[in-house]
Amino acid sequence: MYITQPLPNNTGVLFVYNKYTYKTFWMKNTFIPLDILLLDRNYKIVCIHTNTIPLNTQQLICENKIMNAVETNAGFVKTNNIKIGDYLLLH
Repeated sequence: MYITQPLPNNTGVLFVYNKYTYKTFWMKNTFIPLDILLLDRNYKIVCIHTNTIPLNTQQLICENKIMNAVETNAGFVKTNNIKIGDYLLLH
C-alpha cells in the first residue's frame, strides 16, 4: 500500500505467508496499477490478477489457497507471457 511510483523494471514485492491460506487483495491506498501473482509453496502460480485498478477497494479473490504472493508493475504478466501453472524462479 501507499506505492506512488512504479517499481524498478523486472522486480516485484514478495509476500511470504507461514501456512496455506485464502487471501484477498485490494488496491486501497495503492496509486499505481499492479499485476499480482498468487503462488503455492513451490512458487507455482495458481492465480493471477492483472492490471489492477489503483485505489479500488473491490476484493481480488483467488479460489485456491496460497502460500506466497508477488506484486509487480502492471504489464509484467503480459510482457513475460506468464500463465497459471508457471513457476516463479527467485534470484
